[in-house]
Amino acid sequence: MTVRFPSRTAAALLLALALPAFFLRPLARHAADCVPCSLSAESSAPLDMAPGDHLQLLYHFGLLGDYVRGDLPWFRDLWQFNASDDARPRTPDPCYAPAALPFLVLRAAGCPEALAWNAVHLAFLLSGFLFCAALARRAGATPAEALFAAALAGCIPYRYATIATGSPTGFGMGLVPGVLLGADLASRDRSLRGGLLCGALLVLLYATDLHCFLFAAAATPLWCLLAPIAFPAPEGAPRPPRRNLFAALVPVAAALA
Repeated sequence: MTVRFPSRTAAALLLALALPAFFLRPLARHAADCVPCSLSAESSAPLDMAPGDHLQLLYHFGLLGDYVRGDLPWFRDLWQFNASDDARPRTPDPCYAPAALPFLVLRAAGCPEALAWNAVHLAFLLSGFLFCAALARRAGATPAEALFAAALAGCIPYRYATIATGSPTGFGMGLVPGVLLGADLASRDRSLRGGLLCGALLVLLYATDLHCFLFAAAATPLWCLLAPIAFPAPEGAPRPPRRNLFAALVPVAAALA
């Protein structure tokens, strides 16, 4: 019996939700009032204002909120020790905006701070899972095989280590497979939409986490070069003209630049 698309989508979402619920347990029971702060098993009980990088990242989220609301002039972090340094040039700081903006929207809608934090993490986990599944489908996997491949990729311990310790890499890893998916569409199908997807996600990665951006930016040209060789078009299949390939890669080159 063929599994209908909505059923496959529901299965993918349930599987994607099950992975963080397992690896970040017991966070699911405390998602509305706690955020993860440590990898230590001794820290699985709720703590009050535990120190860690999660507080530093939350500070930057709040800083972007101050900019957006007009409480601070843009790119002037007056909460640090430079309030009187008017001669210091302003340094554009995206404040992890791809994750911070949805966090701020949820907070403005009345969502508790911890729940907004965990919801944004979950959204990035879901995006990474779905991008991985789509990439596996591009490699010829069946829907069931694609779900298995995405689940396998979703079991990488480092992903949850970065989430549990408040690193922005936990957000950025959800965008990396989307960059490669866009690069695959641009290089193999000569698709402008693929190039735009790859370029847009590279820019978002730059604003989310520089570690993920560095590795994704280094992998993108290699993927564009090797994907058409690893997965050649079937014999006799029509190929778009080469000018389409150039047009598809322009957004990628622009984003990298």
